[in-house]
Amino acid sequence: MLWGLMNEQRQTNLPWGQRPGDSIPQVWQRGLYYSNLKSYDLAKIDSIKLHIEK
Repeated sequence: MLWGLMNEQRQTNLPWGQRPGDSIPQVWQRGLYYSNLKSYDLAKIDSIKLHIEK
């Protein structure tokens, strides 16, 4: 369902083609949580919960 739930080693939050030294984007490509389990975008999590509950 989701590829890369957390922002960690695999860096799935970064867009394709991101290179060392490039600025970190404000909007993530993938991911729901920071490595400390704090949600990146609570609206996305609420949307997923809504669809799961149906």
